[in-house]
Amino acid sequence: MAKKFLISSSIAVIASIAATPSFAAVNIDEPLDTPGALSAPWVVSGTVDPSVVQEVGDTPEYALRLTNDDGTQNGFVLYNEAISVTAGIDVRFSQAQFGGDGADGIVFFIKDGADTDTNPGGTGGAMGYAPSSGDGLSGALLGIGLDGYGSFGTADVDGTGCADLGYEESTGGGDNNVIVLRGAGQGTEGYCRLADVAWLDDLGLAPLVDGYSNRADAAADVRVVVDPVTANNPRVVVYYDDVEIINVPLPAEFADVSSVKIGFTAGTGGSVDFHDVWGLTATVSPNPPVLAETGVEITPIGFAAAGLIAAGGIALAVRRRKA
Repeated sequence: MAKKFLISSSIAVIASIAATPSFAAVNIDEPLDTPGALSAPWVVSGTVDPSVVQEVGDTPEYALRLTNDDGTQNGFVLYNEAISVTAGIDVRFSQAQFGGDGADGIVFFIKDGADTDTNPGGTGGAMGYAPSSGDGLSGALLGIGLDGYGSFGTADVDGTGCADLGYEESTGGGDNNVIVLRGAGQGTEGYCRLADVAWLDDLGLAPLVDGYSNRADAAADVRVVVDPVTANNPRVVVYYDDVEIINVPLPAEFADVSSVKIGFTAGTGGSVDFHDVWGLTATVSPNPPVLAETGVEITPIGFAAAGLIAAGGIALAVRRRKA
C-alpha cells in the first residue's frame, strides 16, 4: 500500500507541474546586432524608441541604442517573457556611454514577471527606473544604475518611504561615474538605495563617461548575480569589468514573485550621451531539482516538456568587444 501511495503521489506532483503556467525555458541569444527595430518578445517605449544602430568602423559595429544625444529622453526595452525566479539569475552585458557631455546613464532592471506595464520611469537622473515628475518603473524589483552623471545615486531619486540607512550617495552634477543599486518600487513609493554607491574612480576602474567619442573606447562589462530565493543567504552581487563592487542581501520582494522579466532603460537630461548595450544571451542550468516528499527526481527533459526552468541558475551573458 505504501508503494502505491508513493507512485500515485509522484504522478500527482508531476501532473501538477505540467499544469503550471510556463516560463521562458529556452536559451536566449540576443546579440543585438541586427540593424533596425527590435522584434517580439522585445517591447520598446519611452520618449525615443530604442533600436539597433550601426557605427561604421566602431567595435562592435552594431548595438542597441537606448537614447540619442538629445536632451530629456528616456528609452526602455523589455524582454517580455517571464523567467522563473527559483533558480537565480547571472547577468552579463556590455555597455557604452559616449558622444555627448556625460549624462545620464543606463539601468539594467529586473521586474515582476506578472506585471504587464511596458513604460519606463522618470527621465534625467531617474534614468527610466525611479520616479521623478511621475511614477517609477512598474513592478520594479532591482535596478543596477550605470550612472555617469551621478544623479541616480542621490537621495533626490528616492521614492517615498526610503529610510536613511546612512548609505554613501553621489553628488550629481556630472562625471561622478558610480554604480548604484536600487530596490523594489511601485508608483512613487520605494526604489530605495540598497548599498553605498560604488565610485569607479576610487576603485581604479575605467570611468563610465570620460569624453569618449566612440563605442569601443567607452565599452565596459557588467555582471549582476542574483542568488535563488531558496538559498540560505541569498545575495545580489554586482561586478564591473570583472571586479566585485557591490554585495548585498537579496531584496525580500523577490520571495513574493514566481517569475521575473528583464530589460534596460536609459535617460538624458540637460546633459546627454548615446547609451548603447549589446550581446545578450541567457542559458539555463541543467541541474534537476529533487522532490523531497516523494524521492522523485525530475530530469531537465521532464521540466522542458512542462515548460519550466530547472533549478540551478539562469545565465545572461554579454561579451565585451573591444578593438
